[in-house]
Amino acid sequence: MALSYDIDGSLIRLTASGTYGTRDLMETVDAALSDRDAPETATLLVDVRGSEVDRTSEEMKQLTEFFASHADRLSRCAVVIARDVHYGLMRMAMAFAEDSPLELRVFRDLDEARTWLSH
Repeated sequence: MALSYDIDGSLIRLTASGTYGTRDLMETVDAALSDRDAPETATLLVDVRGSEVDRTSEEMKQLTEFFASHADRLSRCAVVIARDVHYGLMRMAMAFAEDSPLELRVFRDLDEARTWLSH
């Protein structure tokens, strides 16, 4: 399992690689938001290009609800993926998030994700 985060101003970058559990991902986000350097309102960049995890639709719904529950702290969330299966899973998550205050987008390009987050 490899989950890490760093904070750069209002941006929290979370990097995931290998295999890890849904709970591990949520705990890492909670740790980042609790970090003394975390801003009151942040944008979140989740880079899962190195992830080997394929989530079920129920796990994606659970994660989307988790991220949406932090919408008071997270103004936007961009997820950068490499694998087609992750793209499909993230499109599902975007559908789950439509009725929430969370702005969630999926990207294949890191620079495009950063550009979207900065606007």
